[in-house]
Amino acid sequence: MEDSLAGMARRRALLGYVFLLPTFLGILVFSAGPVIVSLGLSFFAWNV
Repeated sequence: MEDSLAGMARRRALLGYVFLLPTFLGILVFSAGPVIVSLGLSFFAWNV
């Protein structure tokens, strides 16, 4: 019986991560993405 309870808990935890994944991907793309791109572009000289 403990195995089934542990498996159910693991499934519920995995399901929680699945629901949180789009949020974390959105934060990564729209927050960390521009910071990383800006850091990369700062190494080049741009004539504006």
